[in-house]
Amino acid sequence: MKPSLIASLLALLCTACAISTVQTLPKLDLPRTQNPLSLADPGEASFNDPVLNALISQALQHNASLAIAVANMDEVCAMARP
Repeated sequence: MKPSLIASLLALLCTACAISTVQTLPKLDLPRTQNPLSLADPGEASFNDPVLNALISQALQHNASLAIAVANMDEVCAMARP
C-alpha cells in the first residue's frame, strides 16, 4: 500500500471519531414517583383482561422477589429436562 494512502486512511479514521456535536438532554417536567417500575400493587397495572390480571396477581403472590422468581424458573427448567 502506498504511504500516502495509509496516511490518508489514518487521518480519516482519527477525524471520524472527533466529529460530534454536544447534545443536551431536554428538561422534562415529569411527576416524581418513589419507584416507577414497582408492581407491588397489581391494581396499578390493569390491562382490561381478567385472565391477564389474574396471572399477574398470581405471579406477584408467588414471586415476591427476584431471587424467588429465579429460583422458581430454575425449578421449572429442571423439571422439564429429561
